[in-house]
Amino acid sequence: MQTKKIKAVAFDWDGVLYDSFEIYTAHLNTTLAFYGKPQISLDDNRSKMSGPSVTETLRRCGIEAPDLEGARQVFLELARGKPEPPIFPDAHDTLRWLYDRSIMIFIISAHPEEDIKRLVDTYDLSTFITGIRGGAGPVDKVSFIKNLLAEKKLAPEEMVFVDDMNEIVALAENVGCWRIASTRGFCSYERLQAVRPDKVIRNLKGLQGFINLINHDELNRLKPSPPKT
Repeated sequence: MQTKKIKAVAFDWDGVLYDSFEIYTAHLNTTLAFYGKPQISLDDNRSKMSGPSVTETLRRCGIEAPDLEGARQVFLELARGKPEPPIFPDAHDTLRWLYDRSIMIFIISAHPEEDIKRLVDTYDLSTFITGIRGGAGPVDKVSFIKNLLAEKKLAPEEMVFVDDMNEIVALAENVGCWRIASTRGFCSYERLQAVRPDKVIRNLKGLQGFINLINHDELNRLKPSPPKT
């Protein structure tokens, strides 16, 4: 049976379109110092500390339960300040590339929705975007993708989900969409590969290549991960 063509892509924001890893690691270290905890390196954050939420990352870094919410608020306050991270250099061209091919584009992220909308306008991306859902935890992301599929009358294999967090890529297996893992965000290649995504990419050109192959019917033997039963 022929693989359906891809009609929609759902992106995470931080670490996929928004180059926030290094600046947010600096904010994390400022927060840890405030609570008397050791600093972490970029490699340690990417290879073992970063989690699917700010709270989980702080817990992994040694913040104890009574201090977690306070530490989370310290980090979020720092993240709302300056300097703001840039978008990745290939983000605008990739979104335009998808838009020109009538592929719907969604952003689904834990990042605050109003902030994403402001940044999308700042970087002239709003023309390309079909919808934005911010403030979404890991389970919320999966539920939102399922709702999008129903609302847009798409089969799971007509959507690609792109994220940089291993736990979230693993959760998306329950949806049955194509799962693409990006290594330039908050997780190392090893952590991402361990959850067996359909493809691991280093930049968004890898996504373009993947979609070209599927939509030109050159990889009919590939099928997205089926939903778990």
